[in-house]
Amino acid sequence: MTIAVIFVSESELVLADPAYQTDWIDTNKDHLWKLLDSLGMDITADIDFQEITQHRNRLNQLVTCRRFAGFERLDKEWINSGYASREAKIAASGSKMLGAIRDSAVREYRNDTTPVGITTEGGADE
Repeated sequence: MTIAVIFVSESELVLADPAYQTDWIDTNKDHLWKLLDSLGMDITADIDFQEITQHRNRLNQLVTCRRFAGFERLDKEWINSGYASREAKIAASGSKMLGAIRDSAVREYRNDTTPVGITTEGGADE
């Protein structure tokens, strides 16, 4: 099964809403969840809050801040928005063949035979 993992960096939250504050996770969770939803995160699924880490945001900027990890929205509005990832489009299509092709391409790129979605030494699968 193909899933679409998404990361939303606090650097992106500030751009989407200049009023964003780092304490919103405790003080303004409803607004934070609406903001994450608007950036493509499925707020009905589990969301992992990651403390300060260096990473590239979706604008390909190298940043050091907190970020949220979860699953990308698969609803029609998001898929047709122009911002949905290829993985989200494949997952939303429900096509087992497209999912298998994508998974095969990932394995070939990694040059291994570990099924996609299986955690291997060195961390979780993307």
